[in-house]
Amino acid sequence: MRSAICVALLGALGAAACGGDVSGPGTAGPVTFGLERIDGEPLPLVTYENTITTVEATAGIIALEADGTFLASTTFLTTPRHGAATETTFTSGTYAWTDATLHLSYVDGTTDQGVLDGALLTLASGGSTFEFRRLEAPFELAAAYTFPDLAGDDFIQRFAFTGDGTLWVTSFGGSIVRVRSGKTTVWDAATDLGGERASGPFVDHADRVWIALGNGYAVHDGQSWTRFDAPAALTPGTSIGHVAVSGAGDVLLAAGHEGVGGLLLRTAGGWMALTPDNSLLPNHVTRSVAVDPAGDFWVASARTSRPGGLSRISGGVLVEVFDAEAGLLTDGAETIAVGGGGVVVGFDDFLHPEPGADGGIQVIPTGGGPVTSWFPAVTGLTSSRVHSLAVTDAGDIWFVTTLDEAQPTCATCFSGIGRLDAAGAFEVVSALNSDVPPNGYFAGIASDPSGVVYVGTEREIYRVVR
Repeated sequence: MRSAICVALLGALGAAACGGDVSGPGTAGPVTFGLERIDGEPLPLVTYENTITTVEATAGIIALEADGTFLASTTFLTTPRHGAATETTFTSGTYAWTDATLHLSYVDGTTDQGVLDGALLTLASGGSTFEFRRLEAPFELAAAYTFPDLAGDDFIQRFAFTGDGTLWVTSFGGSIVRVRSGKTTVWDAATDLGGERASGPFVDHADRVWIALGNGYAVHDGQSWTRFDAPAALTPGTSIGHVAVSGAGDVLLAAGHEGVGGLLLRTAGGWMALTPDNSLLPNHVTRSVAVDPAGDFWVASARTSRPGGLSRISGGVLVEVFDAEAGLLTDGAETIAVGGGGVVVGFDDFLHPEPGADGGIQVIPTGGGPVTSWFPAVTGLTSSRVHSLAVTDAGDIWFVTTLDEAQPTCATCFSGIGRLDAAGAFEVVSALNSDVPPNGYFAGIASDPSGVVYVGTEREIYRVVR
């Protein structure tokens, strides 16, 4: 019978990386080995009842941590209801070196061992031999901004840059932070703007910064704030959570919760409400909004007790909805970004009840054409939550995944940071190949005007260094 290594080390590795010192046994930093090839009998096909048929195992990864523990993953290429996807499981344990021999002890009590020869680790397991090789780090994170003025229990929600490189940050507790030319200014949504919250920031075509305040919204023109009360069309009991502004000056507000509200759109003709009752809007709850170069609004709607999807508003009219029948991975989207000739959609969902979590990324071409899809394990980041996206001028898609503690079945998923280049190649950093925490929280991801990418955690923002 195959030992745990056959289940645990045939795991997903897009373009995996190695963090820290990788000079050999006894290293102080995490050491990552990616499976180069499999020599031995192939894995059998496995059928999960009425949901997934496992087709094959893909390439793999094992990460040796500095504290004497290891993490390992297994990914299977599957055929779920929406086409080919991947499912990933994990195992862990402790390890020790005897000269160049690696001893692995799994949590279930089984053991395996391998021999390191230069950059190659040859592992014997269950009568088969598996060869792993060392892999290079694609990028690192360097501390760039810290926020000591945030209250002890407060944390970063989102951030963005204006065209002059000024950083804008919103926090869960209602702080709005600007870092310009090394000087930090902090506003409080309630005290300074009469708001209930601070959501955003949204940077418009004129480099103005817009913030949703719950009971209204505000804009900073580079010199001062202007606050706007909630329009009369706001559904009672709802709160403005998103704001976006087109190049023509149209304003879109998202204000809805389960079964109530929806969108508010201001055009030259005034305010109008868009809800599932009077338009094609699939759901009252909005997760993300964006504006494309043509001035169309894009809205990512959640899936609650009713389906969600991706909607396009053009010329003041909600003209198009993408849902699962139209090719979306699920009837609900978490985050969107515009760039590279399309709308990039990130999903926070479980496609299948068994055996684990899945989500994904899609690109919807704004000019028409086929939809391109990537599942999280293909990217090397196996969390089901694609939390934030950024598209650089070069066409690279950057994304972060994070975990939702309310999803107990995702307890072994790994959050992290990924890059998908214009050629379709992935680079990733996670706990499986770096010192990033296994279940780390990533507040968002954005690029500055020079194309440098930044990643936010609860209280810090890091610069991606390549």
